[in-house]
Amino acid sequence: MNKNQRKCLWAGIIIIGVMGVFPPFTFKSGYYLKYSPIFTLPKVHDAEYEYSGKIDFTRLSLQCGLVALLTGCSIFMLKDQKNNDQGN
Repeated sequence: MNKNQRKCLWAGIIIIGVMGVFPPFTFKSGYYLKYSPIFTLPKVHDAEYEYSGKIDFTRLSLQCGLVALLTGCSIFMLKDQKNNDQGN
């Protein structure tokens, strides 16, 4: 693994880590809330009630999967060209 591939790998790890710290939230009814730090749940104040959201694991897993896929593709594209040209 060359230097650019390592940088790309670490960038992907950091992005997934940040997405884990700031996950998407939703109501039980499916209404999407904002992204919020995991240690402070977002709350919506109504006239009489206060609603709290839960982590939207479906959206979070899709985001992490997309970042992992893009990171893997980037690492593959950044491989050394020297190794491929040795036969020529």
